[in-house]
Amino acid sequence: MALTKSTYRMLDGDISNVNDYGADPTGIADSTPAFTAALSASRNVYIPNGTYLISQITISQNGTQIVTGDVVIKQKPNVQSQFSVTGSGSTSGNYDFSIIVIKASNVTIGDISFEGNIATDTGEFNHCIYVIDESGSLSEIRDVRLGSYYGTDIRGDVLYVGGTASTPIYNLRVDSVDGDNIYRSIVSITGGDGVSINNVLGNRAGYRNIDFEPNAGSQQIENCYIGYVRGGMIQCASDSSLVRNGVIHIDRADLDSSFMPNPTPAPPYATVGGPDIAIILSRFDYLRINSLQINNYDTLGIIVSSIGAEQKGRLVIDYLEADNIATVTATYQTVIESTGAVSVEVNSGIVTLESTNTFLKGLDADYSIRNISFTGGIGLANFCNDLYCENVTANVSGKLFGDVNNGQVINSTLVAGTDVMHQCKDMSFYNCVVDYSGSFDTSPASGSDGANFDRGTLNGVFYDHYTTIDAANYFPFQGALKGSGTPEGSVTAPVGTMFLRTDGGASTTFYIKESGTGSTGWVAK
Repeated sequence: MALTKSTYRMLDGDISNVNDYGADPTGIADSTPAFTAALSASRNVYIPNGTYLISQITISQNGTQIVTGDVVIKQKPNVQSQFSVTGSGSTSGNYDFSIIVIKASNVTIGDISFEGNIATDTGEFNHCIYVIDESGSLSEIRDVRLGSYYGTDIRGDVLYVGGTASTPIYNLRVDSVDGDNIYRSIVSITGGDGVSINNVLGNRAGYRNIDFEPNAGSQQIENCYIGYVRGGMIQCASDSSLVRNGVIHIDRADLDSSFMPNPTPAPPYATVGGPDIAIILSRFDYLRINSLQINNYDTLGIIVSSIGAEQKGRLVIDYLEADNIATVTATYQTVIESTGAVSVEVNSGIVTLESTNTFLKGLDADYSIRNISFTGGIGLANFCNDLYCENVTANVSGKLFGDVNNGQVINSTLVAGTDVMHQCKDMSFYNCVVDYSGSFDTSPASGSDGANFDRGTLNGVFYDHYTTIDAANYFPFQGALKGSGTPEGSVTAPVGTMFLRTDGGASTTFYIKESGTGSTGWVAK
């Protein structure tokens, strides 16, 4: 629970009211000196209802508790000249000048709304709340409890959590972070262990809705929990080969590119990697999303990459809804694409594929998809290694699988507009119903090792076992079909199929399919 006016009398010891030290709740006069004096006088500070003009305050005393009423903090413009702060040659505006800097442990702050100066400030680190010890003088920052925050027109992030190798951050909990017209991200985390945020919302952010991005010298992001994300983009990608993202868990994410138009003004790199892509992942160990909904992305839903010979990252999505993904015409359009050694698991969902795209693409990736219903699209997977499909329903206009190595398909119902496979190796099907209008395997001789189809139905015909070796050699075994009347002209099956006629007589009881691809070519034995 955040510290608000209702908990004012619960604080122990002396309580400093910022207005008693000269703060102006009308937002006209600079209240920075009053806030600083109140923080120096007591670890317990009360900010009554009002709007306050602040340049920057630093919380450096362990155990500080700030109780808030209905509070708006306006960032004072052109602070740099006042404090003689310089950076990157800039001579005016707020350059890398955050509003609240936390460099202490056991800190609690109530709810606050922030108003910045995105159009007139300079730089990109004028954050609302900045949790970091850049000097490295502290051994750690621990047990920080923050309330709900909303930022508008911010030339930075609403919340930046920057644990470093020299001053790591442990156990930081936040109720909610929201923002509109944000130059960078709603939330940036470059380091921290045990960071927990209940809600991350936002609109018009130049970078990401939430960005997990360690840098050289950062503490590894570990044991991070996000309850709900609503916005345009998530990134989990280290900026340095020296540090990776560790374990991150997101309970629910609703991502739509409409949440992420560029802010005004926009940073020069605002459209790099987004909002055309919903999630970017690289240099990470483990990301789990319990429920993910992604809609309206031109290029990709998710891109997962590894760099060099780094260890394989693992992405787990328990439930996925995806629609209107990869709508821009391009070769091999996909909803999820990997470009390195990664593991991707999707355990259930409903996916609507665009007319020219597939669901999966990724060399060196281990893909596992279960309990998913697909509509539309031209295929399920292209250029994949180690693909596992179970309880999948799909009806695509093209081939189901292309250039897949070591694929397993179990308990699935699939319809291919053309072919089941093209240039696939070591494919196996078990207990599946598959219909197609082209071929089961279009090119088993082109570097393929063939495919096994066990105890399933191909184009309405049941097989115990059906193996393709090359384009000219098929080895079907399905037991014997049974029925009344002659199969000639009525039963469609591949060459080699047996049929037992239940109302037959001498020389008309047992039939073999000896030629043709349709219902003709049956010969009585």
